[in-house]
Amino acid sequence: MTTESITVLCNCRFPSTAAHSAYLARLCESLSGRGVQVELVVPKRFKEVSENPFKYYSVKKPFTIKKIWSFDFLIFGSVLGRLAFIMQYANFYLFVLCFFLFRSRKQVIYTMDNLGCLLKFLGYKVIFETHIGIGSYRQYLLSLLKKADKVVTVNNIIKNDFVRAGFQSENILVAPNGVDLSLFTDIESKDKLRKTLKLPIGSKIVAYVGKYKTMGMDKGVDGLVQAFGSLYSTRKDIHLLVVGLSEAEKKELGEVVKRAGVFIEAFTLVSHVSNTDVAKFMTASDVLVMNYPNTTYYANFMSPMKMFEYMAAKRPIVTSNLPAIREILDKESAVFVESDDEESLKRGIEKLLNDELFGVQISSKAYEKVLNYTWEKRAERILDFIS
Repeated sequence: MTTESITVLCNCRFPSTAAHSAYLARLCESLSGRGVQVELVVPKRFKEVSENPFKYYSVKKPFTIKKIWSFDFLIFGSVLGRLAFIMQYANFYLFVLCFFLFRSRKQVIYTMDNLGCLLKFLGYKVIFETHIGIGSYRQYLLSLLKKADKVVTVNNIIKNDFVRAGFQSENILVAPNGVDLSLFTDIESKDKLRKTLKLPIGSKIVAYVGKYKTMGMDKGVDGLVQAFGSLYSTRKDIHLLVVGLSEAEKKELGEVVKRAGVFIEAFTLVSHVSNTDVAKFMTASDVLVMNYPNTTYYANFMSPMKMFEYMAAKRPIVTSNLPAIREILDKESAVFVESDDEESLKRGIEKLLNDELFGVQISSKAYEKVLNYTWEKRAERILDFIS
């Protein structure tokens, strides 16, 4: 049986500057590119990015977007706290059930929400994708999640967690995130890019791409700043680049960088930019950093899109030595440093700054690996699995 129609269902703001929203665009685009009719169903929310989502995410294969009205309790988040999310989530799925009650059961529901599995009771085929493990709260939802026909996880750690909880291994596909390699083709030389992006041509650029924090969680950016500041105290030929910040984050991080003793001419903080420009900033850099803290989430429940983009940029990577990262990268394709250890991070960056040949070698290996992690190949695997 072939899958002709898929509805991707997710309770999140779309479009937005969040990585999860960008992931949805890539998922839907890649499925649509395999000849499947794709509809994305999301809530109508306040504070959405006003731009056309297909232009915003550089989508080459459009899909249908349906926004279901539901009351956005998140506007009261400062007062209600986590209760605002619970109320918004429950409220959205009340409208979802009503919306799908009278639709064709021939379409497959592909959801990243626990409550999306409720559609199984309405007679739909449901595929449940998850980027986190069972955890404490999902213990109470196992009977619902087991209603899903198939499960897709982004790494083996999460899959094993579900198998231990009683899910059948053969019904779980491990499908790490991917990359759009076309974003990294026909890019100008490093020097030309730096002129265009107004970056210093003669400096060694150490870059991080992504938000400063996610859901209030530290992403290791402060640690990177401290390691860079320590390097900067002994050499002035380096430049710190951070791309993907909100205006509030730029202001906050700017103060952190200055306190680390880095002069204003030695760092550049850039707001959220398009996927095309992200590729340019990565390619214009000399070293790309992922300094994730050693927490349960980062160690086990990750398949960061930036990792695959870093690999596609053909620039050497310095990354935290965490199990989720080790599923993709190894010592031949990246420099591993210890999490929460600024001295270790400093040494890792310094190694690549001082040994360009080694950097070329590991970045070449990383690029060879990423050829197997395109969004197109991921979509093909998922469709084969659910069909």
